[in-house]
Amino acid sequence: MNEKGVSNLVLGKSFTPPMVFAGYIIFVVGVLSLLLMQFAGILVVAMGAFLAFSKNGVLIDKPNSRFKEYANYFGVKFGEWQSLTAFPEIGVLSGARGYTALSLGNVRMTDTEKSFDVYLLSEGHLKKVCIGHFESPDEARAQCALLADRFGLNQAVYSPVTSRQGRSRRH
Repeated sequence: MNEKGVSNLVLGKSFTPPMVFAGYIIFVVGVLSLLLMQFAGILVVAMGAFLAFSKNGVLIDKPNSRFKEYANYFGVKFGEWQSLTAFPEIGVLSGARGYTALSLGNVRMTDTEKSFDVYLLSEGHLKKVCIGHFESPDEARAQCALLADRFGLNQAVYSPVTSRQGRSRRH
């Protein structure tokens, strides 16, 4: 939390690990090409930096009761502020995170890993905003308790309220 009471919760890179790795390679090639071709080198460095250093996150401004989901490109955070009062609860949800890539031989390679995420939850849990990714459920629950205390939120078990019409479609 900074001096203004705003917490910056970084969720991670904007792109998949292979894209980030490619971004680092393009960035290094761009730096080397700056020595030979200045203009082209600047474009390559910018493209590599965009892929390698872009991040996603959430800013929570407790004093003003608002939050912003953002994408950080070249140090500038893009996103809109929303009211924090619409999300009075916080909880942990589990899921899978991964990506799929195709090789030159058209062979599909999939990498998935289990993830435990902390979410801001609206009343009725129909809306949710991810504010953290964790590898273990204990780490996610500990962070959830810490953030609930810091922001004055109620801890809840995710259980969205569904309409009668929605329930009848599932059965």
